[in-house]
Amino acid sequence: MNTTLLGGNIKVASTPMIGSTFTVNIPVEVLSHTNTPSAPSTEGIQHLSVLIIDDNADNAYSLAKRLEAFKLTVTRESDPALAIGTMEKISFDLIFVDYHMPILNGIDLIHLIRKTPGNNTTPVICMTADTHPDTQEMLQPKEFDGILIKPIDGQKLVKTLMHARKSQLTTQSIINRLRDKD
Repeated sequence: MNTTLLGGNIKVASTPMIGSTFTVNIPVEVLSHTNTPSAPSTEGIQHLSVLIIDDNADNAYSLAKRLEAFKLTVTRESDPALAIGTMEKISFDLIFVDYHMPILNGIDLIHLIRKTPGNNTTPVICMTADTHPDTQEMLQPKEFDGILIKPIDGQKLVKTLMHARKSQLTTQSIINRLRDKD
């Protein structure tokens, strides 16, 4: 049915006791190279320290691999309580938090992160596959520094990393100025 909506069709050829062949035809437009958006530059985001808190190991692993490709240092935690313990020992440049987790959801977790010395001002990005308008409204950056919808778009991920890097540089310059006044 969806193939018809896309202007395509499905054909089936079947031989008893041997098997079946399904052929799906969907017309697609081939875009020229000039029509594809250019990837944003990743210069300057290397060496950020990132924490991923996601109860789904596959999602955390997938995001970690994408971030490691940018030469970021990645720590993964599947348990929010363990993540708080990790944050008490390590300061991060950016934290990714899954919204829907058992026991402690993303909103409850960000309240704890904001009370954790060393990470209380760290940018926190909420990740969710929940596209319901009520959820999106609730997650607007009043609590979080940004929201990424799963599956995470590569260009939005790079923009998020660039924003985190800019925040890190701004924070570091303020700290340096305060030190210079002493």
